[in-house]
Amino acid sequence: MKRKVKQLREGYRILEDVYSKSNRPIVPKNTVVTRQIIDVLEAFLIEEVHVDENSKERPKRESPAKTVSEIMKSAGPENDKTKNSAESGGKLPLSEKNGGKIIATDLFAEYLTGVQLFKKEFEKWQNGLPVHIQTIREFFIPLLEKFLKYPNKLLMLQNFVERNDYIYHHCVSVGLITGYIAHKMNMKKGDCYQIALAGCLCDAGMAKMNRKIYLNKEISEKEYAEIKRHPVISYKMVKDTPSLSNSAKMGILQHHERLDGSGYPMGEKENIHPYAKMIAVADVYHALISARSYKDKVSPFKAIEMMMYDMVGKFDLSILQSFMSYIAQYSIHSHVLLSNGDVAKILFIDPKNLTRPIIKLVKNDEVISLENHKDLFIEEIIEEY
Repeated sequence: MKRKVKQLREGYRILEDVYSKSNRPIVPKNTVVTRQIIDVLEAFLIEEVHVDENSKERPKRESPAKTVSEIMKSAGPENDKTKNSAESGGKLPLSEKNGGKIIATDLFAEYLTGVQLFKKEFEKWQNGLPVHIQTIREFFIPLLEKFLKYPNKLLMLQNFVERNDYIYHHCVSVGLITGYIAHKMNMKKGDCYQIALAGCLCDAGMAKMNRKIYLNKEISEKEYAEIKRHPVISYKMVKDTPSLSNSAKMGILQHHERLDGSGYPMGEKENIHPYAKMIAVADVYHALISARSYKDKVSPFKAIEMMMYDMVGKFDLSILQSFMSYIAQYSIHSHVLLSNGDVAKILFIDPKNLTRPIIKLVKNDEVISLENHKDLFIEEIIEEY
């Protein structure tokens, strides 16, 4: 029987695997519903599930201090294999049940919740209300802190993007990625927070645009000219906010400027603020790796390669190289989907040739170098397989 998530009761048994953006279930079939399972379903915006209401099994009571991922870890046979974040290279552990992997849901559930909270604020701006930085900070800064702890998970944010909700995902993700870039470049924590908030708010001005403009595949010159106004509009929306630094405000204003002078709104070349240079890298990178209403996504490897070689001279090279080293570092041992549908594990990456790593095929353990297989390329990074 199908039931709305809000109608679920503890003790019901879920009869079918529940999926979100991954090809693996976030909650497997035969799971007994608990309050925490309901929280997971709501966080992933699941509306209804198939359940057995006649199940009499009492849910195991968990300590209130436990997180959703800890509860899920304890349910599977990999419980004795779990490691802390330092021992596992900063990766969130997974658990296994009924032969299927479950995503360690806490982080991505909080991310999706953050996107929905940002969407509510964005809609308020569309209705003429002012930007309340404190409201953004309350959900965004704790989220940033968790992604700084598990930076490899930033490589999978694009897997959760809904095409029609792209703008909200983009704003939150650009903020998170920018914050990580600042952290990796050894900026002080307060500065990391400021630049991350600037990245999150740099497209606030899009709230003042006709939504059809940034969803259309083809736009007119007039519409493009309208879009190019959004950095100035975003800046005006936050310029009188005392809790946002002047550097953050300049980052917002200049995030579409380019070192070769091809950017906007002013066509600056020499006087681009460092915050704007970092936001620019995060902004373009996330736009490339995300599916949108008018284009498909590319892999993180392909995106950074395009920025390095196809967009040469537009971005700060030291920032790009720092970000490239991050992708190389945290992609090792990740699983990827190949263009032929195979799944493989990355064994080695040459930072000078990101898109052609040495991989091991999951189906037969064959080790190959993509450099020697030009017909194959990486479609996307996926959760542990």
